[in-house]
Parts: sequence; C-alpha cells; structure tokens
Amino acid sequence: MSNPDFGLKGDLTDTERKRMEKNLSHWEGNAAAHGSDHDASWGDGHAIELEIRNLMRFIEPDFRVLDAGCANGYTTFRILERDPGAVRAFDYSQTMVDAAKRAQSEKDPDGRIEFYHGNILEIAEKDGTFDAVYAVRVVINLPTWERQQEALREMHRVLKPGGRYLFFEAFEGSQRKLNALRELAGFAPLEAPEFNLYIEEEKLEEFVEPLFEIERIERFSSLYYIGTRFVRDLATTGDEPPSYDGPIHQLFADLETGPRSGDFGIQKCYVLKKR
Repeated sequence: MSNPDFGLKGDLTDTERKRMEKNLSHWEGNAAAHGSDHDASWGDGHAIELEIRNLMRFIEPDFRVLDAGCANGYTTFRILERDPGAVRAFDYSQTMVDAAKRAQSEKDPDGRIEFYHGNILEIAEKDGTFDAVYAVRVVINLPTWERQQEALREMHRVLKPGGRYLFFEAFEGSQRKLNALRELAGFAPLEAPEFNLYIEEEKLEEFVEPLFEIERIERFSSLYYIGTRFVRDLATTGDEPPSYDGPIHQLFADLETGPRSGDFGIQKCYVLKKR
C-alpha cells in the first residue's frame, strides 16, 4: 500500500485512518485489475461519459487545469480534446498513477499531462495557479465532512481568482429523491458504497458561500438515473444480474437533460467560481 501516512501534516483519528486505508486498498485493487479501462474508476461507462461530456464544456483552450484525483487518467486524457495550455493530474493511489503513465504513450504521446502521486488534502501546487480544477467522485472518498471541507479549501487555494472548481460528486439529497421514487414501486433504496460519504447539498452550499460563487448546478445525470435505477427495474423481473450495458442505459444516456428533468441523478456538478 502506497503512502500509508497519506501525506498529511495533521493527525488522523483511528477511524479516519482505517477508513482511508480501506479506501486506498479498494482503489489500488481496482487499478491493478483494470489498468487504463474506465472500470478502474466505475463500471458505469455511460455515466462516466455523461460526466466527461459536461466537464469538457467548462475547459477552455489554453487553460491551466488540475485533475485532483485523476485515477488512471481515463477522464484526464479526454480533456486534451479541449486543447488546454497545461494539465497536471494526481491521485493518492500510486497504482492508479502508474496505470495512467503506462497509457500515456498511446493517449498523450506528446506528454502534455503531468501525472504525479499526491493527496487532495494537501495539494502540492502553489497558490493561485490554475484556471480550472476538477474532482470527479473524489471528495466522497474522504472519511468525514470535516476532511471534505479541507479538500474544498485546498481547491480554492490553488485556483486563480475567478477560477472555477468543477465539483463532480455524489449527493445525498439527490439520492433521497431517487429513493422516494423507487419506494413508490416497492423497490429497495439505493445505498452509498461503504467507502463513500455522499455530500449533503445544504452543508456544501453554506460552507462554500464565503469562498466561491455558485455559478450553476449541472444536474446532468437526472434522466439517466430515472431510466437506469427506476424504469429499468420496472421492466425486469428482479432476477437479472446487475448490468450497466443494457439498451436502456444507452437510451437514457443519449437523452438531453433539461430544466424539467428534476434532481434524481446522484451525480451532479456544482460549478464554483473563486471569489
């Protein structure tokens, strides 16, 4: 296991340390098993494509960009399509970083991305460096809301004034709405994985107010979750093994989310502009 001290100056409680060690073991195992494939991060490739599609809307040519928690670089390589000026990317799993570097010769032969081993709680970057910073399903891996706040402060620190933090995470409020819908059909509620701590929207909005302007909230996965975590279950017997590859997943991934699509997608993005 790499970096057992997690690169932190402050002390971790025993509970935090055990949680982070368990998380690190999980992601190191995923990286070893799946290499450069999206399954290293998540098996739901359609949801990942929705994340990437929405992320790239906010990356401008010549931007200095930081990918905070890059995993195996699956998403990082894609943002090169937006022609950023510089890209740095880190992950706290050394095995993930190694997988990204192995894939780089094919996906980034010019070496435009600099991958390194790091920690979102103490980012090894200077203050006011980046035009855009993003984290995709990373902050939810931290063991407590207090540690999640530390990560938010670090993102704020490394951004230029007016820079944007693209906060792609999983949220408790959206999950409650989705589960209320599932309850109408008698389906069991969906639970967060044991290694995740989903974000509570009200806490987030209150905390970031002095640091960031909330420019918008992108509820890009709402229709997809309705289709794949509700409609799909209506159309099955319940005996089928879980799959992310059925035709209903592609159908709902292709639908455009609009102002009437609701807030049922557990993944969404807060676009935060540094004050």
